[in-house]
Amino acid sequence: MQAALAELRDALKLRAPRAAIALLPPLVHSRLLEFPRLAGVEYARVLTRDAARYFPTGRAAQIAAAEPVGGASGLVLGAAAASDLIAAVVAATQAAGWRLDTIVPAEAAWLAAAGAGRRGRAAVVAVAGDVLAVLQDEAGRLVGLRRLPATGGAPDQMNSYRSALSLSAGSARAASPRAWP
Repeated sequence: MQAALAELRDALKLRAPRAAIALLPPLVHSRLLEFPRLAGVEYARVLTRDAARYFPTGRAAQIAAAEPVGGASGLVLGAAAASDLIAAVVAATQAAGWRLDTIVPAEAAWLAAAGAGRRGRAAVVAVAGDVLAVLQDEAGRLVGLRRLPATGGAPDQMNSYRSALSLSAGSARAASPRAWP
């Protein structure tokens, strides 16, 4: 990662490059959670302390955070990643001469890239490897997050796709990591 960032910095002749890193599953685990209103630091403290309760983390130490997404509903998009991975990303970015602004789960980047929240209702459909992520947005609030297998074509899988998409009757937008600028 460090070499790629240094090469990009040099190729584009950037003087003070800044990075926003989006981690794809399975490097990060994210999900919608119901929490009372807390400060951002408190979400991070609770989720990091009890990561195994909310995410399939294994035994690795985790760094976790959450951001309110549901208005007054108490929904947050929570995410956890291995602390070793986060430390390696931070170190590689800094060693390459970049300023790291943020590290987010791919779901947050997909919503932002697709312009979710600009209209009443939208579904963002993203393919990451063998997983199809369906994110439902209503008036700028993430109200649903589902993951389905993106392989095969069995009738039961197609019905799952239709069910996931019919939950969001507004517009649908597709996002793919390959399409990111």
